[in-house]
Amino acid sequence: MDKSDIIKKLTRGKSKDYTYSVAFFLTFSFFAFFVIRPNVSSVFKANSKIEVLKKVDHIFETQIRKIIDLQTSFENYRDKLYLLQEAVSAHPKVNKILSDVTEAANKYRLAISKVNIADINLKDTTKDLKMKAVSLKFDTTGDFADMISFMQELTNQRRLKLIKGYKFYGEESFASSSGRLHLKIEMEGYYL
Repeated sequence: MDKSDIIKKLTRGKSKDYTYSVAFFLTFSFFAFFVIRPNVSSVFKANSKIEVLKKVDHIFETQIRKIIDLQTSFENYRDKLYLLQEAVSAHPKVNKILSDVTEAANKYRLAISKVNIADINLKDTTKDLKMKAVSLKFDTTGDFADMISFMQELTNQRRLKLIKGYKFYGEESFASSSGRLHLKIEMEGYYL
């Protein structure tokens, strides 16, 4: 085939012009790679960031609810804070513990015969928030029902106290229900 035959075939009308199609596909490819692809990838990145931010927002929302609940309970208990300060005072206040014990003993007609106070440091200047204890040991005399009521009264008072041990003993010569009993109590009062 010669050159003249090829030119004739090209100029005959049976051949098509593909320049428009090639220019369209080149333009479409340019837009697909440099305009549409970055936009689509930024949309996917934005969606993933939105999901992460929703999770973080949920976490923050639960923490804020917890803070609000704590603040609400603090405001509710603020009026009763003095009760906590009376139950566990900042100082030993041994005189208050002794007055509570004697008050309860007088209420139930018990006679306190001996009181021992141990394990107290009046010069303690440490600021740790651990509870410290004041140990008291005392002997009382009375009837059984009053002694039980006396021990219940001690535990029901505002100042926090713990009865660590007690021992009843009586005089062997009396065998009546109204006989006098002796009671030894070991008790701890607490302070900060």
